[in-house]
Amino acid sequence: MPDAVAARLAAASCEEVRDYGYGHHESRRFAADSYETRAVRAIFKALVDSHPDEPGVRQFDRFGVGYFYGFVVGISGWDCSTGFWKDREVARNLSVAGIHVNRDGRSHFGS
Repeated sequence: MPDAVAARLAAASCEEVRDYGYGHHESRRFAADSYETRAVRAIFKALVDSHPDEPGVRQFDRFGVGYFYGFVVGISGWDCSTGFWKDREVARNLSVAGIHVNRDGRSHFGS
C-alpha cells in the first residue's frame, strides 16, 4: 500500500492501546465511517481476492466482519520479490500488525 496510507494506519494503531498480556493488544475502536475503517475494509477486499481461504478473511467475505493477523506494510518497507522487510527499522513506522472489522461496523488494530 502507499506509504502515506501505511504511516497513517500505523500511527492510528498506536492510539489508546490496551495491552492484555501474552503479546495480545488492541488499539482504540474507529468509527464505521472513519478513514481507518474505510482503509481496513479496502484492505480486506484485496485480501478476499488474493487469500479467500484465510479464516478471518473468509468471514469478512461472508458476513462483513473479520480479522487478519498478518502485517500490513507500506510499499517502501517491504520487498515483494523476497517476501521480507527491506529495512525493518524503517518499516516500523509503515506497518500495522492485525486488522479487524467488528460487528458494529467499527474497526481496530491489534493481535
